[in-house]
Amino acid sequence: MTEFESLKEALTFAAEKEQASVDFYSQLAQRMEEPTTRALMEDLAAEEAEHRSRVELEIMKLGHVVDPDAIQARPRITGIEALEEVPTDFSPLEGLRLAIRKEEAAFRLYVELLAETRDPEIREALLALAQEEVRHKVRFEKVYEALQARERQG
Repeated sequence: MTEFESLKEALTFAAEKEQASVDFYSQLAQRMEEPTTRALMEDLAAEEAEHRSRVELEIMKLGHVVDPDAIQARPRITGIEALEEVPTDFSPLEGLRLAIRKEEAAFRLYVELLAETRDPEIREALLALAQEEVRHKVRFEKVYEALQARERQG
């Protein structure tokens, strides 16, 4: 990985990562046979789109114009397996496990970038993004545990 030249570059990278997640979950939702799992994937795609919007807002706060068409997903930074390798018939619990793994991978990515960056402003932004990914992971874990408990009760 390379060090970012500016905070805008780091935030643009983050927006691209979020767009990759939007694309992944949207495409996955289209492939899902089970309605509850499809709805979960659609919800995750919408949440990732909201994350992208928040990152774009940070870019705008820096005084830059964000061209939504210029931010293209980077498929190599989704942090999860290729879409083709994901089965089309998994359960909501399996979908949540996938989301948890993806959030863990996103967290690790931001921590790796943080370790390579010396600029305090960029470090602060990457740290905030890493913390956001941890919050998502914890949230998904809570939903997973609740759903798992509900399934055990019958």
